[in-house]
Formats: sequence, structure tokens, C-alpha cells
Amino acid sequence: MFKMKLALGAMTLVALSACAGPTDGVWWVELDLEDSATCSQSVAHNFADASVPEEPVDEDPWERETAATQSGAGFFALVTQDPNGLIWTHAGEVLHGAAEGGSWTLEGEAWEESTRSDSHPDGYVFDANEALSSATKLELTQDKGSLTGTWTLVSFSERDYTESDDWAVDLAQPSQVPVGSVLFLEDGTPASNAPDFEDCSSAPCTLSVEDTCSRSGPVRATLTELEAGDFEGISEAGYTPGL
Repeated sequence: MFKMKLALGAMTLVALSACAGPTDGVWWVELDLEDSATCSQSVAHNFADASVPEEPVDEDPWERETAATQSGAGFFALVTQDPNGLIWTHAGEVLHGAAEGGSWTLEGEAWEESTRSDSHPDGYVFDANEALSSATKLELTQDKGSLTGTWTLVSFSERDYTESDDWAVDLAQPSQVPVGSVLFLEDGTPASNAPDFEDCSSAPCTLSVEDTCSRSGPVRATLTELEAGDFEGISEAGYTPGL
């Protein structure tokens, strides 16, 4: 019985290894991302009597529906390994991850930050900080020379503004906080920050806006017979979604 269990265990390992297959090489990838992203927004502020409007009520009695589909994207990806795991490269983007038991997980992130500050001795101060980031995640299952799974893209932006609530009109300096694009008064008028009026519950005026959007879709990949040395010449080859 013990010998039989060992034999069955060895057969299972061989079967898993055969199912997983090789990882390194040039893969042809086909990706179908959602046509539109799912987004959410968070707003924090201290503007008096202003708020983010609720979704408007649609009083149009007509019901209109539109639908469209398009072809996905196709491109080549190079997969290699180093002591830390898998490295996936395509069109200048690099993802890092691991493969275990035929399951692949790869991730990559890009970000940038910027700041701006304006001030005047007569009492005007403005500060803006912006942080942008995007993350890519692949969750794949390998069956020999084929991969199937999900490709997810998430983008995030955070914009923070601080501005004086009251400053000299003689400066001829308009407000630089884009408050009117996200906040509105009860009568539907876009909120604003005027130089000679206290628009905020406390000084200085502050506005923080966070936006998060995500898109996902199925991805398929097939291991080609191309060598790693061939990848440089085809790294930008492929086709984009739609026409």
C-alpha cells in the first residue's frame, strides 16, 4: 500500500509538471478589455453650502439603448526568469511575478507626482499636489503551451488643493481651485472661491478629489517557437483594439 501511494504521488507530480509546461519564451497574447471602465470618485472639502450633486433624475420618457463590440488587442510578450521569479515584457511594459503549479500572477505599477505653489505677500497662497498611478495585474492558468486568465488595469489619481479664502482684489488673481467642476450650491450654481468673500467654513479653502477607474477582460496566450533573440524585432508588432 505504501509503495502504491508513492507511485501515485510520483504520477501526480509528473502530471502537474506536464500540465504547467515551460514558462520562458516568446508568447503571442490576445486581450479583450472592457470597452468602458468602472470608476468611482471621492471628494473632501470645506466649501460652505456646497456639495457633490446627486445623479440627475432622467425625465426623458424615451428609452434608448446602444451596443457595440470590437476586436481585441494582440501582441508579443517575452517571458524570462531571474532569481526573484518571472519577468513579462511587452511593448515597453515590464511585469514581475511568479508561476506555481500552473498558476501565474504578474503585476506592474507606474506612478508620477507633481506639486505647484503660488504666493504673494499681499495675502494670496495656492498649493496643488497631484499623484497619478496605474497598476496592471495578470492572473493566468497554464496548460502546457497555453495561458488563459484575466487582465486587470486600475488607474488612480489624487488631487489636493489649498487656497486662501480671502485676498486682495487688486491682485487681479482669479481662483485656481477647480471647485466648480465637482461642487455645486443648492440652486445648482457651480461653487467658487471669490477673493473678497468667505466661501469656506474655515481658512484656507481645501479641496481633495480622488478618482479610481478599473478595466478587466479575458486574456489568452500561446507559446511560439520564436527565440528570445527574435523578440527585439517584433516587440512593437501586433494590433490595437477595434479598427
